[in-house]
Amino acid sequence: MAQFVRVLFSRSRKVEIDNTISGSTNEVLMVEEGTHRFDLGQPLNYTPPFIDKIVTGTTPAKPMEITFTAIAAPATPAPAASKKASKKK
Repeated sequence: MAQFVRVLFSRSRKVEIDNTISGSTNEVLMVEEGTHRFDLGQPLNYTPPFIDKIVTGTTPAKPMEITFTAIAAPATPAPAASKKASKKK
């Protein structure tokens, strides 16, 4: 029986369901009833890296919501200031 999910993320990304690209984030997607693995592919700049869910009892108007959170890019360290050799006179 057809079931419905909405994979939530802060921006548009491709959604992989069971290792197959199945649509985009923030849109209602149709899946078969049962257990599925959801992820957003590469780059892995989100958490968790995947979500396993049993999908059942949904409708297009009330899809199951599956939420991923963006991981902030690591801060780039500032370049070290060059030290000029001081000469003593």
